[in-house]
Amino acid sequence: MIAFIDDSGDCGSRYTKGSSEYFILSLVCIPEKDTENIDLEINKLKQKMGFPDSFEFHFRNNSHKQRLVFLKFLKRKNFYVFSIILDKQTNEFKNKKDVITTSLFNLLSLVDQKKFPYKIIIDEMLGKKQINLISRNIKQKFYSLKKVQEENSTNNNLIQIADYYAGCLNRYVQGKDNEGYFQYLRNKQKKILIK
Repeated sequence: MIAFIDDSGDCGSRYTKGSSEYFILSLVCIPEKDTENIDLEINKLKQKMGFPDSFEFHFRNNSHKQRLVFLKFLKRKNFYVFSIILDKQTNEFKNKKDVITTSLFNLLSLVDQKKFPYKIIIDEMLGKKQINLISRNIKQKFYSLKKVQEENSTNNNLIQIADYYAGCLNRYVQGKDNEGYFQYLRNKQKKILIK
């Protein structure tokens, strides 16, 4: 099993200046045997839509039509998701890294130890030094984990799945999912922690 993590919302606390109320992390677990096929199929989908392989399915930046095409595609794929919804106004954090690392550890605690992924790929949000520190701490708790790495979601189709899930969930939690995006992925959710 390989896991891919991305977020929705931001880590800021300036709510009067546009900071989001929630910070959401989603962890998408994909059986290793399926990762290559899903990746290739996403590239084929991009080509079918008239986009190059470098096009990013990014929930916030995509049009309604692009979102629907990708969500309908994802609905048929073999993966499941764990998510944490962090209400930043009811929790106190020192800084951005504290928000992310606290959320990450809470998210990983949702995953069954027996089915824990051996590799986790996180969208770039922390930097190499912080990832190495987190990686050591995670490996002490989750013995089956062999590798934690950061990659830019622009270059990784499977992180883009986590971005879409987190984006849909964020809209849903805020009561702004008028288009019904979350319904496409609802059956993929294993556990959600609200904190």
